[in-house]
Amino acid sequence: MNQFTTSDDITSNKYVSMSNQFKVTLVDTGPLVKINRLAIKLDLILAETIKTEDCTIKAMISLSSEPTKIHTASLKACSRINNFPIVGSGGTSLSQIASLYDLRIVGNSGGSVASTTLTKALGWARGLSEEWNMTYHERDILETNEQKNEDKQKTGQAPTLKSILESALPCFLFVCISLHLINALGK
Repeated sequence: MNQFTTSDDITSNKYVSMSNQFKVTLVDTGPLVKINRLAIKLDLILAETIKTEDCTIKAMISLSSEPTKIHTASLKACSRINNFPIVGSGGTSLSQIASLYDLRIVGNSGGSVASTTLTKALGWARGLSEEWNMTYHERDILETNEQKNEDKQKTGQAPTLKSILESALPCFLFVCISLHLINALGK
């Protein structure tokens, strides 16, 4: 794989397509060590982009990032911008971002396995809209989501077992671990 040094290098690389900035694109696969090395290179590119005068990045969404090893360059670049807001999930990583880089966490960001992706996204959008003194109406989004749920019910689509297990697994594990600790301490 090529060594990335500028944003032009990465966009010309066969592993990345930047044609739609909001589209998730598979960059590479392999062992975690390899992916982490690539993530560091991509983070360096992001940091250089953030440092430019014409940068349009006004906030960062952090999803259980690794702020002490992998995402240091971009977070340092963000910390040089006054009042740069961060939203995201992963309570430990967000607390490290706030303390190591003196960045402000806004909205209802944090770690909550009980939240859905929709409720997290709504909270982040509300937090950023308040940060930027913008009006935010989640009613339209919620009505659209409710309509989709009604449509699914009408067609008889039931939730998949996978979605139920993914939602319940954190609570189930917590109960199991708690019971184990209670039994271990009680003996």
